[in-house]
Amino acid sequence: GASANRNEVIHHDDFIIQQSLSGDMDGSNTTFTVAAGVRSGTLTLIWNGLVLAEGASADYTINGQTITLADAPDANDRLVVSYVKSS
Repeated sequence: GASANRNEVIHHDDFIIQQSLSGDMDGSNTTFTVAAGVRSGTLTLIWNGLVLAEGASADYTINGQTITLADAPDANDRLVVSYVKSS
């Protein structure tokens, strides 16, 4: 049979579910960091239970492991990501 390229295979330990982000949640900071590289197109950002939309004119953008939000979360908010790690 044909062998699969490691970059094309998703292993169970590559799935990251509702992981907290690094960054100050203080009502003014909008920049946060994901703990690992993100496979393109797999990130879901959840803020207080709502799934956010990606894009420059939407809720957030992502560049590498850096997420920039359109609005700043407050200290009592919950901001988590789910994604597949890049190889």
